[in-house]
Amino acid sequence: MQSILQCMDCDRQYPVDQVAYTCITCGGLLDVQHDLHGLRKSVSRDTFDQRLGSLEPPCNSGVWRYRELIYPDLADDQIFTRPEGNTNLYPSPKLAAWAGLGKLWL
Repeated sequence: MQSILQCMDCDRQYPVDQVAYTCITCGGLLDVQHDLHGLRKSVSRDTFDQRLGSLEPPCNSGVWRYRELIYPDLADDQIFTRPEGNTNLYPSPKLAAWAGLGKLWL
């Protein structure tokens, strides 16, 4: 799959692996463009729906479950996630004990 960075103002293109946020020609913001036509052949809405609620990284992120739309060619071991997008809950055993509860998640 071919992805590029493209200026939103003048349409100048840059390689996606180049670290750049603005166009060197006009200063416009760069947008990531993917070959969505090729993507439709390999990924469907069912793919994203099946990843919903996954406990396995990186798909346990509400963002990275859509990885093909973000960065299709990025390897799993290069993805860092907290996992953002799903508003994770974190256990708070000390606060639970103080409140007299068996479990408390924040």
